Order: sequence, then structure tokens, then C-alpha cells
Amino acid sequence: GQPLGYPARQPMPQGQGSDARNVLGILSLVAPFVGLSLVGVVLGHLGLSAVKRGEANNRGISLAGTIVSWVFTGFGTLAVVAAFAIPIFLTQQDKAHEAAVRSDLRNLNVAVATYYVDHLQIPEFSFDGQGYHVANTVIGADTTVTGAQLFSPDAYSYCIQIQYGDGLVRSVDDVGNLGDGC
Repeated sequence: GQPLGYPARQPMPQGQGSDARNVLGILSLVAPFVGLSLVGVVLGHLGLSAVKRGEANNRGISLAGTIVSWVFTGFGTLAVVAAFAIPIFLTQQDKAHEAAVRSDLRNLNVAVATYYVDHLQIPEFSFDGQGYHVANTVIGADTTVTGAQLFSPDAYSYCIQIQYGDGLVRSVDDVGNLGDGC
């Protein structure tokens, strides 16, 4: 007649290690608030293990400390990723606008040159905030463009200048050379 299964756990006598194991749960709850969320995760799991072995009696605090530590670790990881990703994104966005403005300049150069070949004069040119008007043709503009002008010092040469972003200026001349202003 031996009973089947595990023997019943004997209650731990007071003052034999219970207090030391109970501290793990409390420390796991405090650690993330002082910037040690990974330490809190480890302490929380150690505290839960101690409760499972019957060496501690604060399962609730250990569980709460483990959860809070994991949440802080997750948010900390997201913050680090964002700290690297946001500047990279903004740089790429600036490069995309620069490429769009260069494309606008090339398109405008073709439109003005085509009009000149067809009519033997520089066309009327304007910008209305959304698009460029070259004679009777409208060409869409990048969203960061704030102004555009066509300069023509004589009857056959010209320079188109676009202002965009935070005061940046790009230009193209009648030969197709891109520059930083007319």
C-alpha cells in the first residue's frame, strides 16, 4: 500500500528561505521602473519558479513583475528601433523629393524645348501651387514645390528654377544642365 503520485508537500517552516524567494517577485516588479526590464524578466521567472517549488508564496507579485518587465522590454525595444528607423525614413523621404524635383526639371526642360522648336520662341511659364503651366500644357509638380520661374536673358536661352522643401532651389538650363539655381 503505497499511494500513487507525488508525496504531498510539507509546509515550509517559517524563516527558512521563504523571505529570500519572496524578494525576487518584488524586485521583478521594481526593476523595469529603474531601467532594468530584462533583469526584471529574469527575476520574475525565478520568483515564479520558487513559487512552483514551494519555496515562496508570492505568485501574484512574481507574475505581475514578469508581465510588467516584458511589457517594458517590448516598449524599450520599439523605442530603440524607432530611434534608428525614423531618421533613416526622413532621409529617404528627402532623397525621394529631390529625385522628384529633378524629374520635374527634366520634364519642364523637354516641354519648353519642344515648344521652342515648334514656335521659335520661349513659352509662357507659370506655377499655380499644384502644377507648372508651359504655354497650354500643364505638368504636375511634386508636393514640396513652393515656387517655379523661367528666366530667359535672350530669345533663345533659358533657365528654369524650382524652389521646394525648406528653401531648397534646383534649376535646369536650356542645355539640360542641372544646378542649384539660375
